[in-house]
Amino acid sequence: MRRSAFLILLAACTAGFAQEPVRTHPFLPAPNEAIPTIKGGKAYATEQWRLGNYSVALDHFAQAYAEDRAAGDLEGMAGDLNQIGLIQWRLNDCSAAMAAYTESARLAEQCGMERLLGLTYLNRSILLKNQDLTDSAFGMNARALAIFTRIGAVKDRALALNNEGQIHKHRGSYAQAQGLYHRSLQLCEALADTDGVATAYYNLADVFARQQQMDSAFAYAHKALAVGRSVRTKVRISETLDLLSRLHEEYGRTDSALFYNRAYTAYVDSLGAANKAHALAIQQARLGAEVKDLRIQALQSEQALQRTRGIMALVGILLAGGLAGLLVRRQWTRAQERKRQVEEELDQTRHVLNTRDRELREHLLAIAEQASEIQRMKDLLANVPEKRTVHEGEVAELLEHKILTEDDWQTFKDKFSGIYPDFFGRIRGFGLPFTEGEVRYLVLLRLGLTPKDMADLLGISPQSARVGKLRLRKKLDAAGHTSLEDLLERLVA
Repeated sequence: MRRSAFLILLAACTAGFAQEPVRTHPFLPAPNEAIPTIKGGKAYATEQWRLGNYSVALDHFAQAYAEDRAAGDLEGMAGDLNQIGLIQWRLNDCSAAMAAYTESARLAEQCGMERLLGLTYLNRSILLKNQDLTDSAFGMNARALAIFTRIGAVKDRALALNNEGQIHKHRGSYAQAQGLYHRSLQLCEALADTDGVATAYYNLADVFARQQQMDSAFAYAHKALAVGRSVRTKVRISETLDLLSRLHEEYGRTDSALFYNRAYTAYVDSLGAANKAHALAIQQARLGAEVKDLRIQALQSEQALQRTRGIMALVGILLAGGLAGLLVRRQWTRAQERKRQVEEELDQTRHVLNTRDRELREHLLAIAEQASEIQRMKDLLANVPEKRTVHEGEVAELLEHKILTEDDWQTFKDKFSGIYPDFFGRIRGFGLPFTEGEVRYLVLLRLGLTPKDMADLLGISPQSARVGKLRLRKKLDAAGHTSLEDLLERLVA
């Protein structure tokens, strides 16, 4: 899993885990959480990256790289590029990330920065693994391990062991992955490295779940969530909430699965709102700085005007008689005209500033809407599954039709009835008041579709399809009827 391969996470080491909650989630963020103070520099950029504010971090690291490049600081440039690669990877731009890592490695080798060189090998190994190039990923990771072992970088060696476990898990070698995770966890616990401990907890929960060892999976998942809560790590909290929802669903705990699913959705939505508010605050601060500069310029213009008046008064005193008075009057007239021009320029500048302020706010809103739409489209594209052929012939042809409108649904029902003639009649005779939406889920479940397949057919997210399936199962359990699988068999028997 790509998200669980993220090795450098903010966390705090905790022991033990709580029983299943029923109504409240204390790990959800406060609704009015304060926006961080606007700062600059690499330290602030690193903090924003660790908190999950990737766009903000990328802007600051790009500025830092430009400054280091102008100063000829090769070591600073190498470090900046490695951080930029990490951020680009989290933003799903693997090509840009690989280019940044490669250039960072070149500079690190040129400057003799062995540890940074090892980190670039490690990060490139993660990218290669996510592209299913596991042989190349093993090679890069082996180079990183060799460097970390030679220079005695124990913490980095723990990260490389964790990554090697990720590669084995990606290949389906769960036993080897589990052993590597435990070795990484032992090193991190010895170093009191809470980042590594949190990562190991989450990965152990995932690999135990893949081996159907559910008790161990739940235990380590709760530990990972506790560590994330202690330091308010956005990535760890959101990933662990999603993992707990899936674990409860696989274990047959419908209520808990829905509970954690809702918590995960609410948490992700709250993070999106906080990031938008943070971006708006930064833009407003920059606008405030521009307004301040403009006011200073206006004050300087006024001071220059006052100095001009004093000079003209002195010249008028030195001039004699009528000629002096005439010259003074002429200079005074010119000063008034200049003052009028300056005032007109100030008025025009204020008008332009107000117009740009309105345009900036409208642009920010448009950017936020576009970003939301782009993310939605990315999520849809990322989760489009391959179609599964449940039946040959007519069923395969049936699955080629999307169900996006009522007309699509009616056409789909007609073709489905041609394959299972008594299906809808038996649903009505079963005695439960199924809604039309629930009937759709029954039809798609009978065809053997997964939640991802159903999401593609209905034009919804896989998460919504999984929630619909869980609610249908819960409705049957509450009515004391047979299981969902037995019901589907009876409908076509």
